[in-house]
Amino acid sequence: MTSSVDYHMIESYCFVGGFLKIHPALAYRRPSPQAQPHFSDAEVLTIALLPGVLEVATPKQTYRLVARNWGECLSVLADL
Repeated sequence: MTSSVDYHMIESYCFVGGFLKIHPALAYRRPSPQAQPHFSDAEVLTIALLPGVLEVATPKQTYRLVARNWGECLSVLADL
């Protein structure tokens, strides 16, 4: 059984990823100092949508919580 956070993360990632595929011009608004950023735009936006679900106050807290508890989930989603 998937937790509600897992479900919300998967649902958000699929929605954002699908949207960015349909509207590719919007996917390249985030400049990266690296040629290949460590996170896709869909991953960044998914993490940005999670603070309310995770009940945290800042994006940094959200990232740390996701990395600690759901890091593998994001890497699996990136392969979809």
